[in-house]
Amino acid sequence: MRLSIKIVSGSFILICLLLFSNLQAQTESNPMRIELEARPNAEPYNLVPFGKDGMFLFTQTNEFEDRHNRTWLISFLDTNLKERWTKTMAIPRNMAFRAHSGSRQQVVCLFYDDKSAPGIKYLCVIATSDSAAIRTIEGSLTSRFELVAFDQSTECVYLGMSSKNSALVLCLNKMSGETLEIKLKTEGGTYIEDISNDSEGKELVILTSFRNVRTRSQLFLHRFDEAGRPFGFEQVMKPDGRNNFSSVEYVSLGERGWMIAGSFSTGSSRKSGTDIASGDIKSSGYYQLISNPSSQVEVSYHNFCDFGNLENYFRGPEVENLQRRLKRKQQSGKPTQLELNLVVQEIRKYKDLYLLCAEAFMPNFKTVTTITYDYYGRPIPRTYSVFDGYTYSHALVAALNDEGQLVWSGGIEMLNVRSFNLDYKVSLFIDGDDVILAYTGEGKIAWKTIAPNAEKENVAYTTVESSHPKDRVTAEQKSQLSQWYDNFFLAYGYQSIINNYHPTQQRRNIFFINKLIFD
Repeated sequence: MRLSIKIVSGSFILICLLLFSNLQAQTESNPMRIELEARPNAEPYNLVPFGKDGMFLFTQTNEFEDRHNRTWLISFLDTNLKERWTKTMAIPRNMAFRAHSGSRQQVVCLFYDDKSAPGIKYLCVIATSDSAAIRTIEGSLTSRFELVAFDQSTECVYLGMSSKNSALVLCLNKMSGETLEIKLKTEGGTYIEDISNDSEGKELVILTSFRNVRTRSQLFLHRFDEAGRPFGFEQVMKPDGRNNFSSVEYVSLGERGWMIAGSFSTGSSRKSGTDIASGDIKSSGYYQLISNPSSQVEVSYHNFCDFGNLENYFRGPEVENLQRRLKRKQQSGKPTQLELNLVVQEIRKYKDLYLLCAEAFMPNFKTVTTITYDYYGRPIPRTYSVFDGYTYSHALVAALNDEGQLVWSGGIEMLNVRSFNLDYKVSLFIDGDDVILAYTGEGKIAWKTIAPNAEKENVAYTTVESSHPKDRVTAEQKSQLSQWYDNFFLAYGYQSIINNYHPTQQRRNIFFINKLIFD
């Protein structure tokens, strides 16, 4: 299938300072898009798609209820990007929007503060499309923890937190607000790798590990019922002296057992959780742990060097060096590998296969030189390096079956994608038999079909339409492309725009939302 993209026509633009106001009409030829005013270097908007009902927009304002609480706006927009309602909420001033988890009935958003002294540390906002149905659950912790996992079931919200010496899992009842601490086996390590609510088996699965420079990778599986009572614990990965996992995700196979998959490295030791989160450990490929009732746990490793058609989407010095190493390998028989910093997405089901998608990136540093003067006025140059964000280069997808086999692989080259935060930039979506990768950046959307027999297709591009003719995007930050419902997508992020032909707004800094359709 050849993919084309259409800009959905609309008739509204929304411009906002604090409240949605000044609704202006557009012509039907313009895109369905809203623009919200944003201050330079400020990122107050958090968008949460909510399927066919619409979307939530959480906005941090500059107003304060009192010296402890900041005013936030919670807005709900319908599928025509029209505001349905907006209400205010007081949220502790040091809390930041950290994560969200959505279902067909409701969305749960987590605000978390890991910098202040002990006190109120987390706040869960549970919302539906009905403004009167918003509920909150808040709590405090006695010590500082790193938030590493977040999930929900029909009745509960689960928070997974780790520190250097302990792990903590909290179960928050959505209706009563009661908080229950789920006790983990201390011999299972102090780092929470994944929390999974297995709705079919009606159980909670938690994966933990040891993460430090002295202990090789070990992975432990904890099982609890819906009430948080433990009924199973086992070690599912033991050190093999060579391979270490870099990311972990649990997938239930129903009556056929379960699978754990992610990326792995060939280093001899693990870094701390903070180091891994910052991309300080490189991965060499994907792995699978598969368990079924009739066999023991088996692990399979799929090295990136074994992926086919790398030359179709992988560019740059890494591939040139790899090609030289592969030639030397053929001559000497020595093993070789391709090591990448990865942001690994959640596993997706595709027919009877499981898709693992990860985005490769490199940290950037720039050299800064300052001049100081000594007592006699002589200049003394001082040079140091400053972190300058991450550059994304490629997305790699592997299709794995439940027998530990790599069925096919593919990917897309990512051009001019930079960010100061490690998050997902590529959207993977399934359209019939086609698997499609797409991302947005610099005012454009790039996409490519990567399903079997489609790998040779070129990357296609289209422009994200702005609100006025002659608009020129000069800067873009935190741009995202997210599947909304059916074939509709949302492109959103922050832009700086110059338009010398506009009578009143020659320069503007905005948060934009565009509604798109793929067909």
